[in-house]
Amino acid sequence: METGTAHVLNLDGLDTFGKTGTAQAGAGRQDHAWFVGVTTTPKRRIAYCAFLDHGGSSANACLVVKEILLSLKEQGIL
Repeated sequence: METGTAHVLNLDGLDTFGKTGTAQAGAGRQDHAWFVGVTTTPKRRIAYCAFLDHGGSSANACLVVKEILLSLKEQGIL
C-alpha cells in the first residue's frame, strides 16, 4: 500500500487492508470521511470502521486509524 489515500497505514509489522470513502454532506457542508479495514499481525486480527462526521477527506479518517493502530501496537495489543 505505497500509493492511494490509505498509504499512511503502511506500518511495519501491521498488514492493513481496507476501503476509504468520502460521503457528500450537502451544499455548504463539509463531507463525511470514513475508512473501514482489517489489520492482521501474528498475534491477532482486528476489524474496524472510522467515520468522521463532517471530517472532510477520507485521508483524515486514515490518520485517525493510524494513531489508534500505533497506540495498540505500543501497548502490545497488536
